[in-house]
Amino acid sequence: MTDKAIQLFKNKYQCCGCNACEMVCGKKAITMIEDEYGFRFPQIDTEKCVGCGSCQKVCCINNDVELCKPGTVYAASYKNKDISAKSASGGIFAALAKQVLTEGGIVFGSAYTKQFDVEVISIEKIEDLPRLQGSKYVQSSMNSSFLKIKSELQAGRTVLFCGVPCQVEALKRFLGRSYENLLLVDIVCHGVPSNRMLKDYLAFLADKKQMEVQSIQFRTKTKGQNVYGEIAYRQVSHTGEIAYRQEPLISYKSSYYKLFLNCQTFRDSCYHCKFAGTKRPGDISLCDYWGIEDEHPDFVKEVEKEGLAGISAIMVNTNAGLAFFERLKQEFLLRESTVEQVANHNPQLQVPSVETAERKQVLDCYRQSGYQGVDDFYFKKYRMKILASDIGQVLPNSWKKKILQVIRGKK
Repeated sequence: MTDKAIQLFKNKYQCCGCNACEMVCGKKAITMIEDEYGFRFPQIDTEKCVGCGSCQKVCCINNDVELCKPGTVYAASYKNKDISAKSASGGIFAALAKQVLTEGGIVFGSAYTKQFDVEVISIEKIEDLPRLQGSKYVQSSMNSSFLKIKSELQAGRTVLFCGVPCQVEALKRFLGRSYENLLLVDIVCHGVPSNRMLKDYLAFLADKKQMEVQSIQFRTKTKGQNVYGEIAYRQVSHTGEIAYRQEPLISYKSSYYKLFLNCQTFRDSCYHCKFAGTKRPGDISLCDYWGIEDEHPDFVKEVEKEGLAGISAIMVNTNAGLAFFERLKQEFLLRESTVEQVANHNPQLQVPSVETAERKQVLDCYRQSGYQGVDDFYFKKYRMKILASDIGQVLPNSWKKKILQVIRGKK
């Protein structure tokens, strides 16, 4: 016990919920506790705390960080069609992970549990790779993964860790030194809702459909590289007969999906993110290459000609990242680009997401009325936009073109 209380943060935006402080505490004096919205924050047991300050030193938000500007940037698509089809974008993470696994290494990334908790897990077999693929659109729990990563590194094993930038930087600070056998991959992220909100959303859907949610994918490639997903349901009748149903998850028709895209459900720190820029914490950074049609239209045609699915931007930030990437460069269809070209169409490589007035309204609805309140808010607030989107789905392209011409004042 210490006479002087340790204070990890004064305001909620000063904590990203990375768990590093909890894992570094040798006295197990820190526990991650959910607030009223489901966001996890560290709580210190003053009876156990000895005031060593390790938790403060490991914090990636309240300490200075060293970030790297990408030296090499590509538009890329993975040539392995079977694996890339299961990826949200160009399949680049899957290719990096496959290489590490093939060489006997271990890969850490986010996965759903059966209860739809999203946690960082480790895999050692290529057949388990699909668990780590795909966009989760939620904050993952680190649990004790940093401790396991450190143990694997000290044993001399190659480790790939893939996470959002604050998680990557948190791991670097937790380890306290560099490792030649560690590859860090950060995913360009514009914010994370709480895992509890996701679970409440899925429970809301299950109750509405009177079916059990089996799986959810926020990004599929059935309609190209768009914001379009799928959700699978299962129902067991009183006679024991099992029925399955698969439905599209269209962004504007899903309150959770659209409010995520509108940046209205993130934790406070996301709106003050120090990693929202072209300088990155990982050895390699990955993101969708939005605007590829404008920056490299000929590459889009090349990808389509090869029958590949999805295009990512690869930003190689360190010598370690470059050395690893060069070993499997032939696995990709590539086009040289620049970080400025990628950032032109990706706001998160420029500034943090903007907190709007609607975000407070959404969270207030969630706190007061659960996910039903959030859904009611969304469909009341945006009913005209939803109707316009529905109409746009059925209009012929020729009509849409004429309407746009009228709106833009063209004859």
